[in-house]
Amino acid sequence: MHGRIWFPGNPWPDGHGLSEFAWSGRLDRRGRLWFDLHLRTLPYADEVGPRPGTDVESGWASASTWTAYDRATLSSTFWPDAATGVLAATRSIPFRFGDFRPQIRAADPLPVDPEGKPAVNLYLFGPGAVAEHEIEFTRQPAGGFTIVWTGRINPTQGASPVFDHEFRAEVSDVEFGPVRIPDGMPAREALVLLEKLIDPADTGTRFRLA
Repeated sequence: MHGRIWFPGNPWPDGHGLSEFAWSGRLDRRGRLWFDLHLRTLPYADEVGPRPGTDVESGWASASTWTAYDRATLSSTFWPDAATGVLAATRSIPFRFGDFRPQIRAADPLPVDPEGKPAVNLYLFGPGAVAEHEIEFTRQPAGGFTIVWTGRINPTQGASPVFDHEFRAEVSDVEFGPVRIPDGMPAREALVLLEKLIDPADTGTRFRLA
């Protein structure tokens, strides 16, 4: 896996390296496939820089604010049951694992439902919120996928819900899996359901079930 994430306007214009990235699946009892995404950056202070002029006291443009919180995490799995993940496939809209054309999935358009669970949770300056996700999956000729993930950020939980910042992550050589299945569901039943959620040409695709 190789990847970086950028937070435009922050003290590191060249972005941040990733220490972790995972892309997995989850099958629900209604026969839908959800994608879980998990991303963690390297410590902010590990990056060259920061950009000159970022010795301001606080806020998005302050290097000291960022380094006080060490690193960022965007994840639908890091905090168990706190997020829903991204709806990836239904019987009417399959996900084509064998297709080399980009496929886009979206989640949490603005304005967000304040009573609902988010698709993904965020730790940036402490707990925050992310919305308006657009995730592009492109199969690579040599195997694996390239993922380009963008969205909008409200950096601090409890503040007014203004998503006035952005992020962009680009990750290559990403492998998919495993697929979690509901408790008590036989593996054979799960595989039958999965075959209804992918392109017919992909029925030979092997899925690791968990």
